[in-house]
Amino acid sequence: MKVIEYKKNIDNLKKLIVLKNKKDEKVMLNLGAGSQPVEGCINIDLIDHTITDFVLDLMEMELSESCVDEIQTHHVFEHFTELDGKILLKKWYSWLKDGGKIVISVPNLKECIDLYCRGEYDFESLIDQIYRGRCRNNKDVDASAQWRKLNRHRAGYSPETLKELLTQSGFKNIKRIKPPLDRDPKFTITFEAIK
Repeated sequence: MKVIEYKKNIDNLKKLIVLKNKKDEKVMLNLGAGSQPVEGCINIDLIDHTITDFVLDLMEMELSESCVDEIQTHHVFEHFTELDGKILLKKWYSWLKDGGKIVISVPNLKECIDLYCRGEYDFESLIDQIYRGRCRNNKDVDASAQWRKLNRHRAGYSPETLKELLTQSGFKNIKRIKPPLDRDPKFTITFEAIK
């Protein structure tokens, strides 16, 4: 993406957030939206899907402190290294207003390994979860080398490790909830946490 286009996108997002806050409307972000929008959220992704409101890089994205009511991010966090994940959680925490909420979903790598060890999960599926991410036939995305690179998992989580990262980032009232977006709860960890 060209620098000028990126600056225009981030500036427009910031203006929208200021406008929503002035109107006392909830500011809800769906970070790494992919092709799955979340109702009521501003959908942000690095790839321009048909549902994307803003094309932005989550690592480069900067917003004012305490300007967002809710952040949702589903099956995105594992695409960052553990170090980058810590940086993102601290950044997202700063964006949230006091009492703001994060809802975060990742693959349950521990459950995938346990199922494999019990013979209930095949090796190819296990490797898919660990190394490749799910490369589905997606009409919005060209299965180019760039997309495959972006879709690679760079970290894996268990309920315990994800909860610990949220705690270390300052989140409170961390509770496991049912995964949104029709994800299988056996293979998905979803936490809701409050700033």
